[in-house]
Amino acid sequence: MYWIEENNSDNNNSDTIDYTFNINCKEIPIDHIYQLSKSIEKILPWITSNTGLHHIHCPAEGNGWERPSSTHNTNTIQLSKRTKLKLRIPSSRLNDIKKLSSQTIFIDGYPIIINNGNYKPVTPHETLFSRFIPYNPEASEEEFIQLFAQKLQEHDIIPKKILCGKTNSFQFPDKTISTRSIMIANLNNENSLRLQQIGYGTMQHFGFGIFIPHKDINADR
Repeated sequence: MYWIEENNSDNNNSDTIDYTFNINCKEIPIDHIYQLSKSIEKILPWITSNTGLHHIHCPAEGNGWERPSSTHNTNTIQLSKRTKLKLRIPSSRLNDIKKLSSQTIFIDGYPIIINNGNYKPVTPHETLFSRFIPYNPEASEEEFIQLFAQKLQEHDIIPKKILCGKTNSFQFPDKTISTRSIMIANLNNENSLRLQQIGYGTMQHFGFGIFIPHKDINADR
């Protein structure tokens, strides 16, 4: 755990949006993010820069969704009609991203039909959460948190309360990516917006280092 006290501020302006597409897709591989990113990159080559691609997952109450383990009997996940495809983009790319509408992409042979979508600006939240932050699995939890905090401070983001959680791994063609979830609380508006805008690391187009709102760290106390 990492904990410092600070007051809030009132900056609510954002030039970053989350664009959400409705999709038709019944089933995809659990470990789908590499192929998903590469398929979208063929249509939108610019996603490798300043763009975040959210992992596709089953809807769940609150933020309780967990990525199914690869030890399950199947290597795929079943999707509901409510499942969405979401990208985090600069607002300047609003018209460009609409090129994805009416496209069909394939992930390991499973088709994803991309329908129309809508968007909303990113807004500040006191507590943010990222499901997948790349990390060195040989590092201790304390080392991971300290490195994470240091990287944020390089962008003038001063984290006050940090908790890390579950680990995951993702298979890429040439390597395995290990990740940990992380939650940051007591962010002021300016830092919250900046963190959602810049994310963490250089692999956000693969779904790593994207921050979303989370219930307050003190909610269960």
